Amino acid sequence: MSDSLSEIQSRFSFDLPDELIARHPLPERDQSRLMVLRPGQAPEHRRFYELPEILDASDMLAWNESRVEPRRLFLERNTGARIEALFLEHRPTTDLPRRWACMMRNIQRVQNGEFLIEPSSGVEFQFFRGQNDVFLSPPSDLMLSDFLEAHGQMPIPPYLNRPEMAEDRIRYQTVYAQTESLRSSAAPTAGLHFTDNVIRKIKDRSIPIVSLQLSVGTGTFAPLSEENLQQEKLHPETYYLPEQSVASIEAHKGRLISVGTTTLRALESNYRLHGRFKPGQYETTAFFRPPQTIGSIQGLITNFHLPGSSLLMLVCAFGGTDRIMQAYKEAIDMKYRFYSYGDAMLVFA
Repeated sequence: MSDSLSEIQSRFSFDLPDELIARHPLPERDQSRLMVLRPGQAPEHRRFYELPEILDASDMLAWNESRVEPRRLFLERNTGARIEALFLEHRPTTDLPRRWACMMRNIQRVQNGEFLIEPSSGVEFQFFRGQNDVFLSPPSDLMLSDFLEAHGQMPIPPYLNRPEMAEDRIRYQTVYAQTESLRSSAAPTAGLHFTDNVIRKIKDRSIPIVSLQLSVGTGTFAPLSEENLQQEKLHPETYYLPEQSVASIEAHKGRLISVGTTTLRALESNYRLHGRFKPGQYETTAFFRPPQTIGSIQGLITNFHLPGSSLLMLVCAFGGTDRIMQAYKEAIDMKYRFYSYGDAMLVFA
């Protein structure tokens, strides 16, 4: 009999003191701590600004350049009740070509087909219930991206337990995010530690950096379910692997180091689908967890993730469960900062 979700999650569980949850970013991105895990060696405790000298000259980095949109809106019913909506992904149908899947709060009494208003603009969004999801449909003439930039809030994680602040507009975004890329409902947080100065020093060492795009979606927020476990699938995410990036990876002879789990999910999904890296736009529902292993990369830069999460399981699939969970214990003992605005680790295979 296969293990239950609770039994599996318990293997990836740990007790985290509340004070170690990073609710705000550090004054400087690259001042975050960096735990370096090398095979057969004790963890090294460094700072992220030291990354250029930690890397080998023969290494290559790959990162997700998707841009986070301010996709959290606060809407109102005609009763005045306030509704929070986070736009996740465009899911068009024949009848509703502009339909968006959303995460929403306070919708118990909202009726199917009801219009919800954004009060500062007067723009109305129509609400629909699906079998497993809820949806909002904006007006046909609304430029949604422009509207969100003007009226939305950054989708900072709910566990921060605070409203958006001015700092989040800048700090919940990588310095290398591209405006025209596949856009996201959450940040690829391992990239938040990079500064222009760190990037310049990496390039000064002639360490190449290749880009891909993965639209970070539902799974960043949604807890694992029994259905995820039974189907061995997660939420779908769209990613794009450019032809130039694939050519650079194929020509490279050293280690390929993924910046973040979103980059790794795209790379490993593509590698398994084709038996090599193949350029193009694809969708992945992959759920990577031990005892599976990762074959697409040789190094991973990542934050410290929530207990029992698919992201932590992915890191363990790459680095080994015992090794990663012991590193988490040491990080707690040494008071590393956890989650999206927290510290980082660099894991070598």
